[in-house]
Amino acid sequence: DNYDMNFITTRYFNIYHFESIFSREKSFVLIGKECFKSLDLLNIIDTTKLSNFLLELRNHYISSNQYHNERHGADVGQTRASYLKSSEIIEMCMLPDIDILSILIAAIGHDVGHTGQNNNFHINSKSVYALTYHDKSCLENYHIYLIFKILLKPENNIVNSLKNEEYKILRKSIIESILANDMSLHDTILSKMQTKLMSWNENKKENPNELFINPESTTLFDDQQKVINLLIHSADISHNTKPFPLSEKWTELLTEEFHAQGDKEKSLNLPISFLCDRTTSNVPKSQIGFLNYVIIPTFKL
Repeated sequence: DNYDMNFITTRYFNIYHFESIFSREKSFVLIGKECFKSLDLLNIIDTTKLSNFLLELRNHYISSNQYHNERHGADVGQTRASYLKSSEIIEMCMLPDIDILSILIAAIGHDVGHTGQNNNFHINSKSVYALTYHDKSCLENYHIYLIFKILLKPENNIVNSLKNEEYKILRKSIIESILANDMSLHDTILSKMQTKLMSWNENKKENPNELFINPESTTLFDDQQKVINLLIHSADISHNTKPFPLSEKWTELLTEEFHAQGDKEKSLNLPISFLCDRTTSNVPKSQIGFLNYVIIPTFKL
């Protein structure tokens, strides 16, 4: 009861400790509400519907998943809020409240409805998700659909006071950032940001006041969206950047989810996806590879 809720949006937050105090059932909504509050978003949303929205979002996560469940959604939302609060990204990129709102909604809802198997499984098994979304970012498209299906219910609609143009911007940003969460696009997202940073650093040699984002640019939305995409994506894979006991716990859960997928693929006589064969997987080796080729290049930016 004496827990300092401000601690939720710091980089030292431990969601498992939080759940031990408040229960897993209540944690998603409590964490979500604190993230909206900490990012000063309560003035642009309908706060009377926030608990409803967060609760229904939580209930559409599949809690029985080892990794891709409501705990992961809350953790990514918390991580994204902590990054925004502890950096100058909002100022550097001149992100308006609508963009910050889109970042938080996308982060906390980015895996809602995740089935516990990846896109490769759905494509190979010809699942309803693959058939619906034509084998393209099947899960990411489904997460977007669910977010807006939940959000637009009258009792959940925290954005009902937004003007039509503001809502269109919010929706477009959420769509693009969640689609960018498809790991197959990792190299593309990183490459775009590396190019942007190189150009910015080069221009600063001649003009020290060079802005990272030019507010007069005709491509302002796209320029800001590149940053937003990286923000969501980096938060999604951030468990490897947390203190080792937390990182180890997340890794164990993700590995078990991968292996459960491999077991299912084997039972269906499907090709076993990368890292999903429990008889041959080498977790320490795969973690070193992930750290070297994904985590370090991403978080060095």
